Amino acid sequence: EYVQGEINWLVGGGNNDGYPISAHEGESNVFFRVFSVADNGSKTKLISPILDLSPWSQAQLSFWYANPANFANQDVLRVFYRSLPDGQWELLQSFSANQHSWTNAVIELPLPLESMQIAFEAEGNRGRGVSLDQVEVFVSMDGELPNPLNLTLEIVNGNQPQLQWETELPGDKEDDGFDGFNVYRNNTLVFAGDDPSQTTFT
Repeated sequence: EYVQGEINWLVGGGNNDGYPISAHEGESNVFFRVFSVADNGSKTKLISPILDLSPWSQAQLSFWYANPANFANQDVLRVFYRSLPDGQWELLQSFSANQHSWTNAVIELPLPLESMQIAFEAEGNRGRGVSLDQVEVFVSMDGELPNPLNLTLEIVNGNQPQLQWETELPGDKEDDGFDGFNVYRNNTLVFAGDDPSQTTFT
């Protein structure tokens, strides 16, 4: 999304000019850079898809960036979010320091939001460019996982114990962040389930 001027984010290795020399992870990353006085001050947002973070109680945005100066010329990276696709952008954090090497930044995200978008806005001031790589969102949930309801034990096939239970989770189990049920014997994990709808174990 063009904010000022019409300069695009590009794909390359580092900033394609050795500052940094390569991507932080993998073979390529995105970067934004202007060269001419006429384009000085250009700003363009790189916008994420819509993220549904409503099932989670905590979320963090993590990314790696570099923003090296070119003598006195310094580019700027700003990180925004909006709660609706047509909503107003809100500034989360700004990065305007001379940063030659890849650096990790972690930002707490406001929750809960069902239709969040994140934008990385670069402002080109004829520095050596803003480089961006390995963008991730980490989520977590407060509180304890629910215990099974109506847990019963039955002997099947002659001598095999079979556990059966019922569940009572709000909404869709997968959408609420539950991956499955774990079974313990004397505080030792004997089975890690990956199906939230599972209600038996033998």
